[in-house]
Amino acid sequence: MAIGLSNPTVTSILARYCTEQAPILVLIMDRDGTVGECNAYVHELLAIPDHPIHFSDLVLQFGARFELERVIMEPDTRHLLNVTTRSGLPQSFYFRFAPIGESIVVIGDIDVNETENLRRSFVELNTTLSTTNRELQKSKAELAKLNEVKNHFLGMAAHDLRNPVGSILHLCKFVLDSDDGSLSSENREFVSMIQSSSSFTLTLLDELLDIARIEAGRLDLSIAETDVDALIHESVGMNQAVASSRDVRIVVNKYEALPDVLLDRTKIMQVLNNLISNAVKFTDSGSDVVVTVFSTDGHITVSVADHGPGIPPAEINRIFEPFGTKTVSAPDGEKSTGLGLSIARRIVVGHLGRIWVENKTPRGSMFSFSLPIAGPFRASSDADKR
Repeated sequence: MAIGLSNPTVTSILARYCTEQAPILVLIMDRDGTVGECNAYVHELLAIPDHPIHFSDLVLQFGARFELERVIMEPDTRHLLNVTTRSGLPQSFYFRFAPIGESIVVIGDIDVNETENLRRSFVELNTTLSTTNRELQKSKAELAKLNEVKNHFLGMAAHDLRNPVGSILHLCKFVLDSDDGSLSSENREFVSMIQSSSSFTLTLLDELLDIARIEAGRLDLSIAETDVDALIHESVGMNQAVASSRDVRIVVNKYEALPDVLLDRTKIMQVLNNLISNAVKFTDSGSDVVVTVFSTDGHITVSVADHGPGIPPAEINRIFEPFGTKTVSAPDGEKSTGLGLSIARRIVVGHLGRIWVENKTPRGSMFSFSLPIAGPFRASSDADKR
């Protein structure tokens, strides 16, 4: 004979399952709605306090007001109600309220339609994300290829233009140096203008070549122990003539003996020259450019402060971008390629350092960069071990 659901043993097993394991809500409450007992799933899913709680306090009322008295009178009707889970998110259950003597047995089972809709939404979302990710990867590959073509063309064009522009520059210098007075003042001014434009163009071409090499992943670093103090003084000396012509003094502040740093001397000299020459260019006549250097926490930090107009706050986050728009111009109108700071940032990042800028009060700005004393390769290997 088959065992039926009315068998006492089966009934006992089902009761124990509903009490201890079943993913349904089972609550026992009195006629006033105060919850007395509940099964394990209620404790697991809902934030039931130790003190007595009213059933209506568990219900989220998104629409019409929940009336316990009315639903008790409808034992055969399923009521879709929302309850707050421990996570704070609402979840929908179909509830039945069955009066038994002075108590009410409340049973809530999951809204199957809601669960199915959620599953369907997750599947659709996952499909959309997968499709979007594939399209992004395809676009990324195409952009990388286009960037490679751009870098190749940029490097080739800059390299091919460099020699003729350099020749124009040297010819202008030769004409001006060998002039015995036969050139009129107007012609001499024209030749000087050509020389100045050629010099600017040559600088731009050199920086375009730097950008092309760096973006192509060819930031070749020749790392060696370097006396940073001597490097700074050499850069200051190279910029001293221009500073003197503008009545600007370059001051170096060093408060301690500095260790030798593993770095690429030529490229860090390029960074120093860019920051110091920019500071001289923008500093008011009769003011100082202050270069400060110190070491701390395994890094060496160099700051170059000017007494110029500063940087508009809206432009600070773009100051290291190639050809970043800059509304502040040099006092004498000297042009900028818009690439120097971008190249400086890439060189510093290539050394596993960082570079930043901040405005000073009441006037001026300060560019700083920090490098690991142990050098990029040593720092990288130490990071890999961690």
